[in-house]
Amino acid sequence: GKRFVPTGGRMTPKTMSDARFSPAIVSRDSGASGIVLVCEHASNHMPARYDNLGVSDSVLQSHVAWDPGALGVAARLSDLLDAPLVAGGMSRLIYDCNRPPEAVGAMPARSEIHDVPGNAALTDDEKAARVADIYEPFNAAVTEILTQSKATALITIHSFTPVYHGQPRSLELGVLHDQDTRLA
Repeated sequence: GKRFVPTGGRMTPKTMSDARFSPAIVSRDSGASGIVLVCEHASNHMPARYDNLGVSDSVLQSHVAWDPGALGVAARLSDLLDAPLVAGGMSRLIYDCNRPPEAVGAMPARSEIHDVPGNAALTDDEKAARVADIYEPFNAAVTEILTQSKATALITIHSFTPVYHGQPRSLELGVLHDQDTRLA
């Protein structure tokens, strides 16, 4: 994947569009905090070859295609913490970099209440191409940053849709963690 470090170490939606064809966009790669930030769903960019996967522009603008606002939060945290940030440069509808290749949701034929026709009948070769073109470069960028930074914490940033499957959610903020609860 192409590496992209905006002037001043800041990554904003404007500079994000300059690098929209990269599956992994790295900012502040020499940050010294010991924290690495990851924002898998930073962009709703859909390269022309995917023909929007057959979904409408309104779906591409929605939480189904990306995490609106997550990149802004992640970039601000990167600045405040002097932390490296790896952000996804394409819509999660093409490939959800928060999922391994064998996960059903990695290339969903349906996302929440929306059909994704361009993912409905993917061949094994088409899936393998997306893994090679998007997931592997993204994963390699995260691995490289984690290795070079000697990070003690990995924090992923997502936004939260207030309505999911047509039902309002009762929470506005969530902190998810694995077994170690110290950072949470």
